[in-house]
Amino acid sequence: MNKINKKQYELIAQLHGELSSNVDEYNSLVKDLNSRLESVISDFQQEHGDKIVSLEADMLSVTEELERLSSEQVKKLDEYISERSDKWYDTDSGIEFQHWLDDWQQFSSDVTKLPSFDCFCGIDVSLDEVITLPSIKK
Repeated sequence: MNKINKKQYELIAQLHGELSSNVDEYNSLVKDLNSRLESVISDFQQEHGDKIVSLEADMLSVTEELERLSSEQVKKLDEYISERSDKWYDTDSGIEFQHWLDDWQQFSSDVTKLPSFDCFCGIDVSLDEVITLPSIKK
């Protein structure tokens, strides 16, 4: 086969044209949406930007201290549990203690996770790739 049926190719070309037109219109709408969102975010940052920066700095300071203190406690709990006998680990007390230690380890890890009002870079839902229609002949 050296050639696509002309009728089929014309139909494919027509549908390809419709798709291209729809993609262009879709991308235009996405661009408009991003422009509107950027405006809203810019207004919000102007109104609340200083407070956000201050809160982030305060949270970082408190988080660092919480992480330091909770890590110290985890270390003490680890030292305590490491001095226990193997038999103790299987007791209710040992199992309960291990769960408590796990809770403290999780807390120590969780307190380091801070929210951040990062720069908004738009919604990436546009269709950038152009789909090229192949030739009717090989």
